[in-house]
Amino acid sequence: MKHFGKLFGLATAVALAMATPTFAKDKVVIGELSWTGGVAIQNIMKVVIEKYLDGEVSFLLVGEAAMYPP
Repeated sequence: MKHFGKLFGLATAVALAMATPTFAKDKVVIGELSWTGGVAIQNIMKVVIEKYLDGEVSFLLVGEAAMYPP
């Protein structure tokens, strides 16, 4: 009977561990701009996303026309 209690406790712990959702960090790509205001905004966005939203941020240097759909 002692073994049943230990086994039941172990099975419960494993079931709870498997039931707890695990979330991967969101990956965000921010278009990199060349003008000073754009650089400041993208760095503020990076800090907010990484610190408060628990995401990973990377920058991608592209032409400004490619960032805005027609």
